[in-house]
Order: sequence, then structure tokens, then C-alpha cells
Amino acid sequence: KKEEKKEENSEAAKESEELAKAKDMFVRLAADFDNYKKRAAAEKTALRGVVVADTVQMMLPILDNLERAVDAAAEENSPLKDGVVMVLNQAKTSFENLGQGTGSMTRIITTWDAYQKEDGSIENEAEPLMGRKVVGEKIRTNTRTGYYQRKFLHPNSGVEMRIQGARHKDYRLAEIYLNFAEAAMEANHSAEAITYVNKVRARVGMPGLPAGLTGDALRQRIHNERRVELALEGNRYFDVRRWHKPDEDLSDTDRWVTAAHITHMNDGSYKYERTTIKERQCYTNKWLKMPVPLSEVNNMRAITGEDWQNPGW
Repeated sequence: KKEEKKEENSEAAKESEELAKAKDMFVRLAADFDNYKKRAAAEKTALRGVVVADTVQMMLPILDNLERAVDAAAEENSPLKDGVVMVLNQAKTSFENLGQGTGSMTRIITTWDAYQKEDGSIENEAEPLMGRKVVGEKIRTNTRTGYYQRKFLHPNSGVEMRIQGARHKDYRLAEIYLNFAEAAMEANHSAEAITYVNKVRARVGMPGLPAGLTGDALRQRIHNERRVELALEGNRYFDVRRWHKPDEDLSDTDRWVTAAHITHMNDGSYKYERTTIKERQCYTNKWLKMPVPLSEVNNMRAITGEDWQNPGW
């Protein structure tokens, strides 16, 4: 029995040793595969850089020659010149996004809805309350406003490169500066208000506000600075309501969702037309105040004989 038990222990030890070796081999294989994936990704990135550099080197002389051809054209409105201009604009568009990868472009340049044809007519006009022309049997709905949202995205993020964007900040320095600037302006400390608005603008190279701004002119600039700086961050809804004056109409700012209908012109420029795509349901002045609970309204009516409900409710 002792011999049998000794053999069993020996076999168990042997199996454990073999299992440990197999596990160690598997861990090493997994590590090697992970290293291979990293090397392959690095080589792919490096190869892309080489290809892009070579392509740029080849494209630059072509762009230069196309520009020279446009400048040297004798007739101003000849079909040949118009064709060269179209090719040049297309080449510039491709050049701007070269090597960026899908969804990772330095700027969005393909959101226009319409384009100008050679005869001067416009293909794909805007439609009221739609923002998009019906093309065939389909409605173009990729971007109803004419723009894509770029804010909060990492500059290099795209389909081929998933990178997490900036996290939401409950207390953002620029918002604190603009809060202070607005309070200072309302308290007639215009110089301090301008100083703190300029702190926000200076960090991105924007020119400062004029030193002599006061009163309504300064108030308008601060309101616009909040509108631009804090766009898509959940502040605009509340800002519009606290800025509202008794004689103003909330529909001036809140009735319509608007869009930019963008037309790509033959000369390479873009024409922007503002259109409406949707009517909001909460644009009347009644939405400036919440309704008083009905039970409280009934109690106050029984006591005073008057209707204490807020207007519109």
C-alpha cells in the first residue's frame, strides 16, 4: 500500500509539474502574441507615415502646377479653367485629409449639401423644416444641421484609432472665469470683467476685448462668449432664461432648431445659408416658470378668490 501511495504521489507531482510547464508556455505564448500585435501596430503606423510623406512629396508639385494653370488661364469663365479649378479644389480636399484615417480628419470638409454646377445652377437646394434635399427616394440625414460635433473628441480619434475623449468637468476654469466676468460686469466693474473674459480668449490666441467696453455692449460680448465657449455643455438653456427680460419673447431664441445649408461653389469657396429644421415645443414664455401645483392653486383661490397659477399653465 505504501508503494502504491508513493507511486500515486509521484504521478500527481509529475502531472502538476507538466501542468505548470504547460501554463508557463501558455503565458509566454500569450505575451509573445501581445508583443507581436504591438509591433505590428507600430510598424503599420510607421509605414503609414512613410507612405503619407512620399504621397505629400509627389502631390505638392501637382498642386503647384494646377495653381499655375489657373493663374495663367486667359479666359476668365472658360469651361477648361472651370474644370481645372474643380480638379484643384478636389486635390486640396484630399490633401487636407491625407493619412488621417476614417473619422480622424483635421477638419470636416465634406458636410456641404449642395454644389454649384458649371452652368451656375445649384444642385440639391435646401428645404424648409428639413435641412436636407430628397436625393432620389432617400433623405440625407447624416448631419441635419450641416455640421458634425467635434467638441469633446480626441484630435486623433477615429474609426481606426479609438481614443477616449475628455471627461466631463463639473467645475471648468473657463466657466468660472466667465461667471466672475458676468458678475463683475453687472456690478459695474467693467475692467475686471474684461480681464477675465480675455483670460479665456488668450489661451487659444483670440484677440482681447476692447478696453473701453461698458454697459450693454460689454454685456452682449460676455453673453456671446458664454454661448461660444460653453457650447454643448448644458449651459445655454439656463443662460437664455436667466438673461430674459419681462418684455422679451422666448421664441426669439428657443423656437427653432436651425441649420447651415452649405453650398460648395465652383471657385472653391463655401456659401452658408441659415435654414430651419425643427420647431421646439417649449418656446413660449410660460416655460420661463414652473407650474404651481394644482392643489396649492385651488387652496389660494378658495382663500383669495384669485388665480395664483403662473401664466400659460
